[in-house]
Amino acid sequence: MKTKNTSHDIQLVIGKLTGFNFRHLMQSKKTNKYQIAKGTGISYRTLCKWQAGSSPSSESAILVGKFLGLISPGVEEIEDIKKQQRELNERIERLTK
Repeated sequence: MKTKNTSHDIQLVIGKLTGFNFRHLMQSKKTNKYQIAKGTGISYRTLCKWQAGSSPSSESAILVGKFLGLISPGVEEIEDIKKQQRELNERIERLTK
């Protein structure tokens, strides 16, 4: 079974959601920041910051990436599991000190 490098995939999505790339992507998908904000729950102001050059978090990139059809729903589950794993590792580390 072939595994995907989801962290790399997320970084590609983040790149598409930043600056000029974000503006171009919205044009190609025939959508706008208002529609994305309404469909994802991410604030319009945050989307404006991305368009100005700020990078979204992985979690936000997954939401918008799914909304725009850039990533499959399974990627979100994988990222959630990785986040839980990191949190558990940090907890184990704190408890063993």
